[in-house]
Amino acid sequence: MAFEFVMVHSGFFMAAMPLKASIRLFIPLYGLFAFAVGYSMREGDYTIIILYLATVLNRMRFAFFNVSKSVKQRVVRQSMIALAVYFVLTVSVVCAESVIPSFSLGAAFSESASYTREVRAGGLFIEKPYVPICLGFLYYSVLSFFNFKTVWRERAFIKRRCTGGYTEEVTNKRQQKNK
Repeated sequence: MAFEFVMVHSGFFMAAMPLKASIRLFIPLYGLFAFAVGYSMREGDYTIIILYLATVLNRMRFAFFNVSKSVKQRVVRQSMIALAVYFVLTVSVVCAESVIPSFSLGAAFSESASYTREVRAGGLFIEKPYVPICLGFLYYSVLSFFNFKTVWRERAFIKRRCTGGYTEEVTNKRQQKNK
């Protein structure tokens, strides 16, 4: 979840900024963050770097393909929503960390020799690992809800359009019904 902070910012800036700025500035800059976070994990674990590169490749489709302006605007809008959701949920979860149940990740887990041997950093997310797990669950659940809602609306729009749901007769009936 700490690296998601970097990913959510890079998503907004890479979608909103011009191509040259993304390639020359944002990809290397956020790549350094990915390297630093990956380096703080276990030695030889390149999962963060691989996920970052795959995400950047996905986002750079705007550079290599002629994508419509509406699709680009939708991606910018989704990035802004993700950024807002991340900020609000992070503040909320950190403020409510004393109420979040630890389940099996409480004091016994934190004091275990294997956990303390692996830890190279500190802070709330490291000392109480159930807090970022809760944040991740809430964050990805909210984003999934927004994505589901968007997909559902798009499919309903396509279905209405294909079945003639936008004829004058149907539109007039809807307007009369709403009055």
